[in-house]
Amino acid sequence: MGETVHRWQILQTDAGVKLVGDLCMLDATPIWRTLRRLAPLRSPSGAEVDIDLTDANTVDGAIMSLLVELRAAFAARNVRAEIVGASDRVRPIVHLYGGDAPPVDVPLPAAEPRLARLGAFTESHRGAPGDPRSSSANALISEFLGDYVYAAATRTYGAAVWNDSRRGADCPAIDAYRQALQNGQSATAPAVQQVCAANFGNSDIFGGTYPDPTP
Repeated sequence: MGETVHRWQILQTDAGVKLVGDLCMLDATPIWRTLRRLAPLRSPSGAEVDIDLTDANTVDGAIMSLLVELRAAFAARNVRAEIVGASDRVRPIVHLYGGDAPPVDVPLPAAEPRLARLGAFTESHRGAPGDPRSSSANALISEFLGDYVYAAATRTYGAAVWNDSRRGADCPAIDAYRQALQNGQSATAPAVQQVCAANFGNSDIFGGTYPDPTP
């Protein structure tokens, strides 16, 4: 694939990118945009990429500075990029701008586990146990504790809200109904008020605030 604009062309190759024609400051903006789009900047760490000038007739200082910048962008990703194929006419400008300087290996710092940055976790609160079978969606076909589960924190305290079913009661008739549906059987929903305890479906919202345990 490639893009042609007036006097120049940039091609995407298996090895990287190839620049063709006369590349000068007048076209610097579209050349840079095309390079950024076609250059394989997402290459994996340790890969090697060619910036091929074999078919470049002329390259001025503005464009060479862009190629050096592109090479640096690869190096920052630990990808070794080389400017290759420059003709006798183009080679001096490559050398002048340091395009043929040995690539600098950029050591990547060891990744620090995110949890290590936060430090050890301690338990500030544990909710009371409950039986989720006692909860229900409106259609009775499934459990539904609720979706009010949020947490927020500052440097001095944390706050949380959650749902649980500590005050609910299981209803065996509803359990049998739901199981029948899971088994692919035809079933009729029980009359909840007649066959279930009054606190069936009783899931509640709880919340609290908790100070920083290590001020």
